[in-house]
This record gives sequence, structure tokens and C-alpha cells, in this order.
Amino acid sequence: MLARLKSFWWRRGAVVLWLLGWQNATGSPVQFPVADRLRTDVQAHARPDTARVHRLNALALVLRNNAPEKSAALFRTALALAQQLGYQKS
Repeated sequence: MLARLKSFWWRRGAVVLWLLGWQNATGSPVQFPVADRLRTDVQAHARPDTARVHRLNALALVLRNNAPEKSAALFRTALALAQQLGYQKS
């Protein structure tokens, strides 16, 4: 029973690591459809409002492990926009 449980958690961890962006068999980075969709949402929603702040934060959160510089820049942009709008999440 313990061996099966360990095997289950190991396989689950392997799947999670694969989903988080480990490289595929060819050595090229794995594409992230969620990040692509969020990037499209951010570009399509150019109006400076709280919805844009949420979209920027969501995209930054998705990119934080694979593109930390881009993620930090998006977080800073979201913060600046939130401050400009006087938006404070309670």
C-alpha cells in the first residue's frame, strides 16, 4: 500500500513538473496556452481599469517561473496602474 501511494505521488509530481514548463524531448521550451491566452487578453483589453490590473497580475503569475524578468515587469505595471486608479484590493 505504501509503495503504491509513493508511486502515485511521484507520478503526480512528474506530471506537475512537465506542466510547469520543463523542456520537451527536443530540448525546446514547452508552450503555455494559458499564458498565450492571457497575453492576448491583456493586449485586447487596453483600457486602464481594474480588469486590466487583474489580467496583468494573472499573466505575471503564470510567467513567474519561466520568465521571471517579464513577470516582474508585469507585476510592476499592474502595481503602477492600480496606484494610478486608486485601486486597493481588500
